[in-house]
Amino acid sequence: MSDIASSVLCGLVAAACWGVADFLARDLSQGLGAFRAQLWSQLVGMVALGVAVVVVVGTDGVGDHVGGDVGGSAFAAISLRTWLFTAAYAVISSAGILCFFVAFGSGPLAVVAPIVGAYGAVTVAWSVLDGAVLTMRTLVGLTVVMAGVMLASVPARNADRPAGHMRGVVAAMAAALLFGTAFFIMGREVVPHLGALLPTFIARLLGPILLVTLATLSPTSTGPIGPPPRALWSTVLWSGLLSSIAVVATGLGSRGGQSAIAAVTGSMSVVVTVMISMVLLREQLARHQWAGAMLALAGVLALT
Repeated sequence: MSDIASSVLCGLVAAACWGVADFLARDLSQGLGAFRAQLWSQLVGMVALGVAVVVVVGTDGVGDHVGGDVGGSAFAAISLRTWLFTAAYAVISSAGILCFFVAFGSGPLAVVAPIVGAYGAVTVAWSVLDGAVLTMRTLVGLTVVMAGVMLASVPARNADRPAGHMRGVVAAMAAALLFGTAFFIMGREVVPHLGALLPTFIARLLGPILLVTLATLSPTSTGPIGPPPRALWSTVLWSGLLSSIAVVATGLGSRGGQSAIAAVTGSMSVVVTVMISMVLLREQLARHQWAGAMLALAGVLALT
C-alpha cells in the first residue's frame, strides 16, 4: 500500500472515531463542564494507552509496531530535540482538547464542528511553509475534502443560536489552530523517531497532570474535578478511548511526510458527526449538507 493510500486509510479511521467522540463531547461537556470532561476523558485515554505501550514495549519494541524506528531498549538514543518536540506536542494538544470541550459545551454542534474540523487546513499550511510539495491531484483532493467538510456542516437557515454561541466559536477556532499545529509537530518531529503510540500516551499522561495542577492552584476557575456521575461513565469511557485511537491513527497516517493528508482526511469527522445527529437526534440534513458530504467523499476518492 502506498504512503498516500495508507495515510487516507488512517485518516478515515480517525474521522470515524472523532466523529463519534465529537457527538459524545457535547453531552459530556454540558454535563460535566469542559475542564472536568477533559480531565476524565484524558485519564481514560491514559490508562488505555498505558496498557498498549506496556504490551508493545514488552514484545519487540515500539518502533516495530507503530512505525517509528525505536526499539524498547533504545530510548536512550533519542535526541533531546525529539523529547522537547514531544513535550511541545503534548502541551499544545492538551490545550487544544480543553478548547475543544469548551467549544462543544458552549456553541451549537453544527457551527463549532466544522470550525474545529478546519485543523486539517492548519496542518496543510504548516506543511507548505515547511517546504512540502503537493502534487496537483493531492492539492485538488485536499481542497475538495475541506470544502465538503465545511459545506456539510453549515447549519440550515432556521437554526437557532443558543447562549454562548460566540464563546463556542472562539474556542473552536483556538482548537483548530492548536490541533493543526500539534499534528504537524507530531508528524514532522515525533512520529519518525517515537512512532505514534508513545507520544499519544505522553500527551494523555501530561494532560491530567497539568489539569490537576491548575485545579489545585485555581479551583474557582476550574470548578470541581471529582469523578463523573455513574450515568455519564460510559460516555466518558467511549470519549476517551475513541479520541485516543483517532490521535494514534492520525500519527500513523503522518508517516512518510503525509501529515497534511492524514489531518485533512481525519477532518471528515464533521461529516460523521452530522450523520450521527441525523440518525440519533432525527436532525434533517439540508441539501447543501448532503452535497457537502458527497463532495468530501469525492475528495477522499481523488486522494486514493
